[in-house]
Amino acid sequence: MTMGEVVEIYWATQDEEPSSASDIYLDFHKFDTIEFIIFADRLSSAVLVYRSACSQLEHMRQRFLQQKATGGHRVAGWEGESDIGLDENIGVVKESYTIAAGAATVTAVAALESLLIDLVPDDQAPPKGLHDLMEDFLNRHGHSLSRSQRKSLVGRELRVNQRRNQFAHALAGSYFGRSKASRQMFTDEALDENFRIVAYLAIKIEELYNNSQAR
Repeated sequence: MTMGEVVEIYWATQDEEPSSASDIYLDFHKFDTIEFIIFADRLSSAVLVYRSACSQLEHMRQRFLQQKATGGHRVAGWEGESDIGLDENIGVVKESYTIAAGAATVTAVAALESLLIDLVPDDQAPPKGLHDLMEDFLNRHGHSLSRSQRKSLVGRELRVNQRRNQFAHALAGSYFGRSKASRQMFTDEALDENFRIVAYLAIKIEELYNNSQAR
């Protein structure tokens, strides 16, 4: 079976196989151990929640845009207020896309952080935070990595960690204070990259973990 056929089957079966939602980001890699299987399921949950939210939001957006085009939302004598109310509804839907992308990013990065916690030895207290967990894991299992390879992995971890934290700050901070760069962190393209980085890191973590355990 070609990769194209695998991808075609993937999209055709998503309604029946939600646990496979993360497969496309994992390049259809299959994990063997329970810690990594749990990670893949959590990543699938993040993907599923975002896709479901976007499907519902797009349905609402199209309905509101149709109302705006036809004027069907207007109440006689209250045309101006009707327009303002409709624009507000469209704005809420638009903002919800950003919130859905940010929440999916948080969920995906949390899945990676949980995986690293699960890989900490039972007699050791896990470090606090994703970055320290990553550094601790690499100190224990990353001896085969060159300096540039380790730097590359840490760089990817820092990228998704920054985006996760940026979302939390965006929710807590002023709406008017959000920069364009901050908003761009929660586009479809950025989220797709986040999913792929998290999946890539998990595969590399598995490889390092298994190689270390085999010694």
